[in-house]
Amino acid sequence: MKGEVISVKKIPVDEHGNQIGPPVTEFEANESYIESTNTAASVSSNQQQRVPVVKTLRQIVRKVPANRQQTQQQQQQAPPATHQQVKLREIPQADQSKAQTPQGKIVKRMVVSTGDVSSQSNQAGRRIVTTGAPKGNNSSSNTVHRPGSGIRRVITQTPASQTGNTEGYHTVHLCDLPTNLTLTDITQMVNSAGVGQPLVFSSRSCVFERVAARWGVLERHGANCIRSGAPGIRLSHAQAACREILGSELEGIRAAGTWKTERVITSKQAVNISVQGQSGQVLNFCANNYLGLSSHPEVVQAGKEALDKYGAGLSSVRFICGTQDIHMELEEKIAKFHCRDDAILYASCFDANAGLFEILLTPQDAVLSDELNHASIIDGIRLCKAQKHRYRHKDMEDLEAKLQECKSARMKLIVTDGVFSMDGNVAPLPAICELADRYNAMVFIDECHATGFFGATGRGTEEHFGLAPGRVDIINSTLGKALGGAAGGYTTGPKELVTLLRQRARPYLFSNSIPPPVVACANKVFDLLLGSAGFAEKVQANTDRFRSQMTEAGFTIAGDNHPICPVMLGDARLASQFADAMLAKGIYVIGFSYPVVPKGKARIRVQISASHSFDEVDYTVEAFKQIGKELGVIS
Repeated sequence: MKGEVISVKKIPVDEHGNQIGPPVTEFEANESYIESTNTAASVSSNQQQRVPVVKTLRQIVRKVPANRQQTQQQQQQAPPATHQQVKLREIPQADQSKAQTPQGKIVKRMVVSTGDVSSQSNQAGRRIVTTGAPKGNNSSSNTVHRPGSGIRRVITQTPASQTGNTEGYHTVHLCDLPTNLTLTDITQMVNSAGVGQPLVFSSRSCVFERVAARWGVLERHGANCIRSGAPGIRLSHAQAACREILGSELEGIRAAGTWKTERVITSKQAVNISVQGQSGQVLNFCANNYLGLSSHPEVVQAGKEALDKYGAGLSSVRFICGTQDIHMELEEKIAKFHCRDDAILYASCFDANAGLFEILLTPQDAVLSDELNHASIIDGIRLCKAQKHRYRHKDMEDLEAKLQECKSARMKLIVTDGVFSMDGNVAPLPAICELADRYNAMVFIDECHATGFFGATGRGTEEHFGLAPGRVDIINSTLGKALGGAAGGYTTGPKELVTLLRQRARPYLFSNSIPPPVVACANKVFDLLLGSAGFAEKVQANTDRFRSQMTEAGFTIAGDNHPICPVMLGDARLASQFADAMLAKGIYVIGFSYPVVPKGKARIRVQISASHSFDEVDYTVEAFKQIGKELGVIS
């Protein structure tokens, strides 16, 4: 039938051609199979009548002997064949140097050999299926134009002498396969490439999936790989279309200059770190390691001892068999540090924020949230059914207006970050508490960027403003920043609230307990904080030094007098370029841009630690000055 794909029987074999499993009848080209068709089809004299119009794998991957005369002699000497067989195999590891694309990337190349697979000497006809455009001027090319599309694509043949192999391989590179090509278009490309030349697909295109499913094409590689490591697995058209949509979104991020690249650290978290691709160590000025305790010897030792005594993890949630004495000990220390009744641990503060509002607030209640609150607060509030009000950032007049709108609510909760992480500014907590008293509301603050180092003894925003302990009703914070930096979060407040959260908070009930080594590290950190206030004082001294020198140099430093020091640049590309230039000088900082911060407010967020020395602070300021002048940020 016209357009029919010939079905084949697939027999799994080992490297010696011995059958190792039952035959598989569904057509799917795979590297570990021999594909067999019946004898009648193979020896039919009227081959033109049985060849379908749509190209099949057998037609695309035809035998192309490097020496036709030699192959004919081998065929004459070989016994009469009863089956036509095609074997796909991978190039041996020893030959991987031959499988290097012109761009210098190693990809999986499938070698297709035809003939009697029982004879390992019959290797005259081999094919390489690969991807990537060749580099150089010695390649011949054919231009394929799809009428009406305005798109021209080039198929380039690379001679065997340029591919680095010695066995007569030929490679055809199809550059930038568009997403709207049809099977007919690709058939035209195959024909244009010349009889006996392999076809090469770009895995960026969803048409690749249609062709792979129709023809059994195997190639997948690189950043755009399709189920890497699983050749022959076919994806649905829906997933292929989804990949195209997501690919376009990713391209938009790159084009906007807001692409975020993860640098790889190859050392422990500290002031001086090793970064992959950098020679020597660099100064770290962008970690949340405000107290420098992430690698503190006593903290690390506590984790090691807990690993030996309590194990790596509990494989359970808290209420089943996931509560150890060290978990209870840590919750008691948290409540004592904040002068609250009780505390409850979560896997992260994101989970703490996700678990609170849904349980505390009902449709009869109201929640009033600062518009620049952290994403975890926003997501947590979305889960609850309370009346939702958003007031302008730190605008007390707007907050009061919103409080008047919800006077009839059973319970009102004002929600704010204590310190806003992107701008380094502090919530006007005294004014918020005054409004809360006036309108019979409660106050919640997220103290992730305050606990342990903000305020005279590190008790956070409440202490920073000189408010009495307990003035704020509910505090959520994290163990993953100043308090050791490992993981974990918590809610501390009234005992009745904490008890209710243990019974109903979904992130608590359905997430595994914090691993014992992490709990032990946090316990040690609280021991250090409860015994000394020196950490917070050192952080503040370094902060004052950096902010004053940068301001004198002409930079705009946002926020209040907090260790988060955003160096405002405005342009996203400039922020990224500036950060790269700083790394070249041995200073690790990161540029922040949309959607992490509003458009037009890109910045480099510098974070000061108690572990930084004055010399390190001064060196960083000088680097900012030099690069700032080079890029025209300051004069």
